[in-house]
Amino acid sequence: MICSYIKAYDKLNRGILLQKPADQGCGKKYLAAVANSLRLTKNVLENGIFTSSIGVKQGAANSCSLFTFVCK
Repeated sequence: MICSYIKAYDKLNRGILLQKPADQGCGKKYLAAVANSLRLTKNVLENGIFTSSIGVKQGAANSCSLFTFVCK
């Protein structure tokens, strides 16, 4: 399978990012930390703030590893 990190970051369902690691045996503390990091995201642009509830936070330390869970 070929995964495009660039395209997928913006459209990935965050619920999948919790389910896939759980299905692969990740612990409760890890899953709680992931859930906390995926809460509603506030983004700042020139003219204001908007929120996002989908996609992976680009630039976050765990972004690539979380997306990799989905590609497995």
